[in-house]
Amino acid sequence: MEQIIRRKRVNEIGDWEFECDSCKLWLPKNKFTGCVEWIDAYGNCLMCRSCIGKKANHTKKTNDKIAINEILIGMGYDPYNEEKPVWKQVEERNKKRYG
Repeated sequence: MEQIIRRKRVNEIGDWEFECDSCKLWLPKNKFTGCVEWIDAYGNCLMCRSCIGKKANHTKKTNDKIAINEILIGMGYDPYNEEKPVWKQVEERNKKRYG
């Protein structure tokens, strides 16, 4: 397992700052809260809240795309056909059905 080293420093005011593993920005400690998956050995978040939100949004979009493709397959379309996109398949099916 890859060991992740937590980088931290003290800023000019004397507060702790941590480096986000994802965006590489130095942010105050309060920007690294509420994560479950991306933690170091001591339970500290490795990613800032902004990066966690971006990663969650990307995962949601991916899951939505998978669900949409499953629905299209259930309706009889092939979303993975690169030669004939779904809109073309719908058009052909409608021409067959309605003339």
